[in-house]
Amino acid sequence: MREQIGALDFEQRFAALDDVKAAFVSKVYGTLAMCLIISTLAAAFVNTKMGFGIVAPNYVWLRWVPFGMLLVASFVRSLLRGIVGWCFLLTFVVAMGLVLGLVVFAYSRLPGGMELVATALGITAAIFLTLTAYVRISGKNFTYLGGFLSMATIGLLLAGFALMFFGGPTANYIYAWVGAVIFSGWILYDTSAVTHIHYHENNVVGAVLDLYIDIVQLFLFILRILGGRR
Repeated sequence: MREQIGALDFEQRFAALDDVKAAFVSKVYGTLAMCLIISTLAAAFVNTKMGFGIVAPNYVWLRWVPFGMLLVASFVRSLLRGIVGWCFLLTFVVAMGLVLGLVVFAYSRLPGGMELVATALGITAAIFLTLTAYVRISGKNFTYLGGFLSMATIGLLLAGFALMFFGGPTANYIYAWVGAVIFSGWILYDTSAVTHIHYHENNVVGAVLDLYIDIVQLFLFILRILGGRR
């Protein structure tokens, strides 16, 4: 009888743990959806202002804001908790939304530009949802990819600087494909990290920030791939 009671108590605790984990995952993806909506509104704001005659050069400085914040985040990630973490996340999302507005505005001026942007959005959503579903359904843990992806991203960053001075259409096209593959890998890693790393640290902000960056970077690389075909 005692063994049966003990087994039942263990099952109840295990079920309760699953419920807590499911609630954490729901909070992460609910917050992620909110961040994407905020970025969309910020991007729409930029496009509206440009439609009233405000030109792109006035917003050029904004492109450096998210990169600077990412650099800061890499050093103070452990401090991004509580109200500080949430304020940083919201500020970063708004700043990135403004930058995305500039990008969309630039592509919208190309022939068929808005269709290109819509296609890039659709492909990004399809890749993200497919990879996320695969990780969740399969239960596989892809956090072992972290070291490789970190090195690949550093290489991608260095290659990006080199292409600013020595790049051509073909090199930029290949670079965009490599970037899309790397950030697809990051989606696998960060989706696994939600339950294998961030859950144990109770770090919603860190999980949302990583997934948000993955989506935005994947979208930008896909946009470059589609734009490079024209």
